Amino acid sequence: MQIFETMSAAETFACAREIAGKAEPGQVYALIGDLGAGKTVFAQGFASGLGVDDYVNSPTFTILQIYEDGRMPFYHFDVYRIEEPEEMEEVGFDDYICGDGVCLIEWAGRIRELMPEDTVVVTRTWTGARITGELRSMKILAIETSGPVAGCAVLEDDLLQAEFSVQFKKKHSQSLVPMMEEVRKILEMDLKTVDAIALSGGPGSFTGLRIGAATAKGVGLALDRPLIPVPTVDSLAFNLYGTEALVCPIMDARRSQVYTGIYDLKEGLRSQCVVPLSEIAADLNERGREVIFLGDGVPVCEKALKDLMKVPYSFAPAHLSRQRAAAVAALAMKYYREKGDEAFTGADDFRPEYLRKTQAEQERGERRNYSLVGGEQK
Repeated sequence: MQIFETMSAAETFACAREIAGKAEPGQVYALIGDLGAGKTVFAQGFASGLGVDDYVNSPTFTILQIYEDGRMPFYHFDVYRIEEPEEMEEVGFDDYICGDGVCLIEWAGRIRELMPEDTVVVTRTWTGARITGELRSMKILAIETSGPVAGCAVLEDDLLQAEFSVQFKKKHSQSLVPMMEEVRKILEMDLKTVDAIALSGGPGSFTGLRIGAATAKGVGLALDRPLIPVPTVDSLAFNLYGTEALVCPIMDARRSQVYTGIYDLKEGLRSQCVVPLSEIAADLNERGREVIFLGDGVPVCEKALKDLMKVPYSFAPAHLSRQRAAAVAALAMKYYREKGDEAFTGADDFRPEYLRKTQAEQERGERRNYSLVGGEQK
């Protein structure tokens, strides 16, 4: 496997141009990556490396664009809108992958069963391109229990197949497993087809995190599958992927503190942490940018934010304002595409990230300190 790191669109273009310079007739390149990860720029650089002078753009609506003015024919596919692999027969897919040119296929995971065994896979991430010789499908079962919402989701490659979320009076221990079973039945899914279990890894409700961890560990051990832990605050911020504003999740950590972080379009500016609301507000004010708040801490902190915030701010709409298993699944898939198997954690090895001691542990410590000050150690 080769890994090319690119830090700009120009570097991505040059990287693809270099890869295309070594391409041979009959080769098939599968281009995998999230929306906005630079696939179009990569395709343009690839075309340039083949000597194509025409302007290249992703053929989202036409599926296929053919360029014949380079050193060999260039067949550029974009199968984002393909719903069934059989639809590729209408464009004569087999003729092109067996032809005398080179194929570059965006969103190739949607038609993985049609890809030749010797396909060269290019996984585009925000920081570079991972070049492998294997087009591996990935099905993730995701669990979310870090806050008031209990949820599960199934994501296969780029397709969210199901999501079930509930925020009601029932405890997560009562609702999570029945929800997972309902999703399994609706999808007629054999759990053995799941490749990894993603879960919200903390911080959050101590009880909720333990329920999620126990459930994920049980499924992982039973199926002999790895876990992909996703930081809770990161996955909450991922709900607003694509916004130009700063994103600030707020979860009520009690004792006048919040679990929070600061994120922009592509990266975290301040990693998840537990701090007083006034501290994160001061940090945001110093950055001088518009902010969107979301999370179960918003109702608790809304009045205080009105007094603390000096920059423009708003709140995420209801359908994006809470933890979602779908976001956990999508971020886990992103980790896998960036890190490969290094994103995995053994079911036996996983421990939630609480960021601080439980309230009971803190109270015991306070009682002990009080006893020592009073001259008695209990």
